[in-house]
Amino acid sequence: MFTIIIRVVIILILVLFVIRMMGKRQIGEMQPIELVITYIIAEVACVPMSDPGIPLFYGIIPILTLFLIHFMISFLSRKSLKFRAIIDGHSMMVINPDGINYNALKQLNMNLNDLVEAARSAGYFDLSEIYYALFETNGKLCVIPKAEFAPLKPSDLKLKPQQQTPPVSLIIDGKAINLKYFKLKKEQLEKIIKQKANKKIKEIAFAYADGNGDTYIQPKKGKYVTAVIKELKTSA
Repeated sequence: MFTIIIRVVIILILVLFVIRMMGKRQIGEMQPIELVITYIIAEVACVPMSDPGIPLFYGIIPILTLFLIHFMISFLSRKSLKFRAIIDGHSMMVINPDGINYNALKQLNMNLNDLVEAARSAGYFDLSEIYYALFETNGKLCVIPKAEFAPLKPSDLKLKPQQQTPPVSLIIDGKAINLKYFKLKKEQLEKIIKQKANKKIKEIAFAYADGNGDTYIQPKKGKYVTAVIKELKTSA
């Protein structure tokens, strides 16, 4: 029994390492070759884990081989556009100003229901609102709407909104993090949380702030609090 546990742990660590090295794409964002390699790795990994009679290397060697194949394919794809086109294919225009390109759908081995569902997933329930639409090589539908149906932007109203910056976690599960990023000491943060949420750091489930000082504080018990805190402002 102990031997089986050790085998499972070794394979799990190896597969986790390989998948991390392959990148952080979601399943729906993978290119076909990446999806195939991922499925094969999952299948190969199960063999030595499920059968103690099979040597562990019968799983390790194929997994590492698949990882090297993926690395070589990725390297060649970066170096050669032709090779990239062979492996990943091309984006295909399925809707243009004239309407649906039925021949393109046939080349993609897709039907009209597939197109309608993809358009709905992209937020367009009426195909007449779409000016151009193309399927990317990972199967995602990208849409350019007609001008009259395009989302309104601040620049259309001649507005100059304040530039937003990515929020950075400040507290997770009652523990302060990224204090150096905000140029704060724990005592200073403790005082800020006490003022804004009437709580201690250890009583906060999650808190973050962006570069403008816009802060979200969620206590472990009670309603969340939002505030603009100048001490947490990092943008110029």
